[in-house]
Amino acid sequence: MNRKLLNIKIRTKNILYLLLVGIILFGIFITPINTEAASYTPSLNKGTKILEIKTYNKTSWMNVVNSFGPDEWFGENSNITGARSKVTTVAWYFSNFTTFRLFTEFMLSEEEFLYLLSINMTTPDLINFTKNSINSTYPREYETWTVGWNKLNYSTGILKETDNKSSYFFPIFRQPAQYRSILDDYNNWTAKINQILNSSGMATISNYTEHDFLWKLIFDGLRAPKPTESYLSSLINGLNCCDIASVMDNT
Repeated sequence: MNRKLLNIKIRTKNILYLLLVGIILFGIFITPINTEAASYTPSLNKGTKILEIKTYNKTSWMNVVNSFGPDEWFGENSNITGARSKVTTVAWYFSNFTTFRLFTEFMLSEEEFLYLLSINMTTPDLINFTKNSINSTYPREYETWTVGWNKLNYSTGILKETDNKSSYFFPIFRQPAQYRSILDDYNNWTAKINQILNSSGMATISNYTEHDFLWKLIFDGLRAPKPTESYLSSLINGLNCCDIASVMDNT
């Protein structure tokens, strides 16, 4: 998802409405419960899912959501009734992530990663953007199921075949509470980095609010393991986004 959209201040009502749209598109259903499973198993299968825009009411969208159309959120042609998209899960595997790897491959946008890399190359002592520095400060390791997948933008024509190689990767944490951990560590780190950048008269980098981060997970391709309801409930509660579960319970 384009990082600038994450910084748009949208009313809570609008965020919740958009979340429902995202949940429908990705086939996720949230039921708030109070218990957390002791362990989770991946509900991941190789294969292709076709997504179709059944209806689109521009006036309702503008009134309920905001002036940014569906194409700003879900890609080209997603504002056309009948347009279809294709999402293909190519592979999934077990992997461990260090904090540095998650910061650079998952949390930072590509533009921000290259920006920090260029600073580190010209003035290496300024922000100390290195694997050793970050991993020693934030020593957690994260066990994940990593999903490799491809997608095609919405189209009114014939959908092309997707590539057999993964274009996108998404780490699904085996324990949902760890999403809170990586969010807190990332925001703590960006606060320190931004203080240095700001004092040097340089552009700062983005952090995430809890709702921003939940949006990122949805748009980046979250596939909740089983038991799904327990996993999503734990994730949402951990991010203090309980208002979303409340809306789902009354929808």
